[in-house]
Amino acid sequence: MNKQNTKSGLSWRIIAKSKLLLFVLVFALLGVAYVFFTKAATTGGTIVANPAADTYVSSSNKQSHGSVKYVRATGSSSRVTRKAYLKFDVAIPTDAVLTSVRLRLYAVGSSDKGGDLYRTATSTWSEKIVYGQEPANAGPILATIGEVKSDTWVNFVLPTSTISGTGTYSFAIISASADTVEYASREATNKPQLVVDYNIPDTIAPAVPTGLKASNIIQTGVKLDWNASTDDRGGPVTYEVLRGGVVAATTSTNTYTDTGLTPGTGYSYAVRAKDQSGNLSAT
Repeated sequence: MNKQNTKSGLSWRIIAKSKLLLFVLVFALLGVAYVFFTKAATTGGTIVANPAADTYVSSSNKQSHGSVKYVRATGSSSRVTRKAYLKFDVAIPTDAVLTSVRLRLYAVGSSDKGGDLYRTATSTWSEKIVYGQEPANAGPILATIGEVKSDTWVNFVLPTSTISGTGTYSFAIISASADTVEYASREATNKPQLVVDYNIPDTIAPAVPTGLKASNIIQTGVKLDWNASTDDRGGPVTYEVLRGGVVAATTSTNTYTDTGLTPGTGYSYAVRAKDQSGNLSAT
């Protein structure tokens, strides 16, 4: 596009080529000045998984307990030792950054100790296991619950590193108390829940602003306009106006008037968009 105009003793010519918008201003009394214009929120969620399997084992018998509506844990100080087991299949979105992980269990009865939570060494066990066939614990205690009251939800708060991605995660609840703790199983109404909160960081820059143009060109100022940018998250964007490669202004609208320019001096401009996460578009 070539456009020439003469007004109030000011002759100027606009030459737009590709992404470069070139303004050549010629001042009759002040010589020639060349002004070059070049155009220049975090998603998250919560996963709630119910058990793929749960059961408990008891030293008092060789029976499986995978079909009952509760799981139990009792310490070895009692004449009977019981251990509870739960496993969950979890699908974690790509690029997710976990912010919290917790195991929520509904206490069917009261106990002076809610138990210690461990990862198990394997997740291949079935609900048919009996005492002596249970998987071994793996690693240190993940979380501990003290006294629990009947008919309340209990939260084992776990390190976020417990969940490393999509997969199957298996846990054991072991108690040192002779006072049996009893939680609702997946066969009950208040099923166990593995709750995973996550964020997906915004790493995508907004669209490059297009259509940079100038108007109201005077010896000491110029008005800039451009097409609005859009962000992949749908959030608002701001614009950085660069003069000579340096940010001269930030605006929330797609227009800016630059003033206080020195006649007879060349200026180049570019505009880039910035989203709420700080990602900057190209110019």
